Amino acid sequence: MCKRAFLIAGLLFPVFFLMQCRKPAPVSPEIWYQTLRPTIQALADLQADTTHLEYLADSTFSHRVFMHGGRVFREEWYGKAGDLQGRSLFTPDGKFEWRCEICPDSSIGFEGILFKNKFYGPSTWWYCNGQMRQQGYRYANREIGTWRRWDEKGVLVDSIDRGNHDLLDSLVNIAVL
Repeated sequence: MCKRAFLIAGLLFPVFFLMQCRKPAPVSPEIWYQTLRPTIQALADLQADTTHLEYLADSTFSHRVFMHGGRVFREEWYGKAGDLQGRSLFTPDGKFEWRCEICPDSSIGFEGILFKNKFYGPSTWWYCNGQMRQQGYRYANREIGTWRRWDEKGVLVDSIDRGNHDLLDSLVNIAVL
């Protein structure tokens, strides 16, 4: 019985070792983004204990900063009419930011993720009718890979390859929460 256990262990150990040495399966930039965005949003789902307002010259506020425990977790921008035009949500360490611009009908007109104040991953713009306007990937604010633009009816206007495809694979190496 003991010899059989050693034999089985001797056969399984190399298999187990090789499995541990395998590289993790590559994660696509889309999966990276779709995993990171809700994480940022969940970490920024706090009740503000301090709110700071910046007012325009005509007394309507244009910028509101929400803080909890001494750190900024959300910022919002408003137009002169008081309409919400944009929002940023931050991780507790302040390294990641999910930013969106908002159309007058409250739909999202743009969204993207910043890491240490630079855009990484997909950046997507929409027309206020909900039709996608432009989409591409960024790495430290650089446009990389294929960028596509559509007209308001959804017809593809152009598709431009910005190169640097190796940086697409590097996106998943950006420190994930």
